[in-house]
Amino acid sequence: MALTSGMRLASYYNLGFKVCWEAATECGAEFSELFDNDFELVAASERENYANGASIGFGSAGWNKDPVLPKPTEGENFWLTTHGIITHSDEARNRSFFPDSGVIFDVGRYMRILRPSTPVLASANRVNFTPQSTATLHIRRPYSRAVKISDGAHANEQRLYGSITDDYFCGVIEKMLVADEGLQILLCTNSDDTQDCIKSRFSDKVTAYGKSSDALDTSQSSSARDALVDLILMSRTFGIVRQVDTHFGLYASLTNLTPNLVIIRQEEGEAELGFLRYGENQAVEFDRSSNALVRFCDKETNLLRY
Repeated sequence: MALTSGMRLASYYNLGFKVCWEAATECGAEFSELFDNDFELVAASERENYANGASIGFGSAGWNKDPVLPKPTEGENFWLTTHGIITHSDEARNRSFFPDSGVIFDVGRYMRILRPSTPVLASANRVNFTPQSTATLHIRRPYSRAVKISDGAHANEQRLYGSITDDYFCGVIEKMLVADEGLQILLCTNSDDTQDCIKSRFSDKVTAYGKSSDALDTSQSSSARDALVDLILMSRTFGIVRQVDTHFGLYASLTNLTPNLVIIRQEEGEAELGFLRYGENQAVEFDRSSNALVRFCDKETNLLRY
């Protein structure tokens, strides 16, 4: 997300674009392990040459400042440090982590500039399915305790990504198969336990990319590569079922403007479903009616089924 919004800002403000990519707890891979783009890479030690800059981050309390970057002073280098989507000052931007405006259509456009590395693409191309009859089910589970984030962050991980059970996700699959028994499911998850549970119940219906490491430990470089493979595969299906709290599936859908079936976690009671569809002129439809799941599966409302 930071790469795509950075490219977008550089283009809008007519600036050069350089990248400083540092392997981190949340992404242990180097840039060259994930992408083949020949952006000019700047070492962390060289960033001292950029006297002007801003660090805009999102944490448990939300954004540390508005996720908007005014035009930098002309003729001066500027360094933006972020992990999210930062917009320019001439457009609307709410304070949610992911913007709900037409900005997301531009993000999808800039995503197509990124070229996944040859090994990543080779891994994705080894997974075979029929796109028009395959929906993604993306399930994000809490990070491993080995990931060095604060206790509060781990607690938040558990609240957001550990509260919906595997049984609930299995129930969603069952309802989708009632709507269309010919559907297949691409399961993308960072949990071996969740994958084993779902595949044991729907073995003839579920395909999954075999991870090369413990995907819950994001500090491993292979975890980031596996995540990128999953993102590519998700973008190739006719629709993505995802939890509202994770934007990984939403981001994957922007490449081809793929419809989403969104699972909306409730603090009390069972989660609800919503159907998200990208429309004309940067419009987004979101249907939280009882027909959301049926519309997601229906060819009349989802042309990627053809």
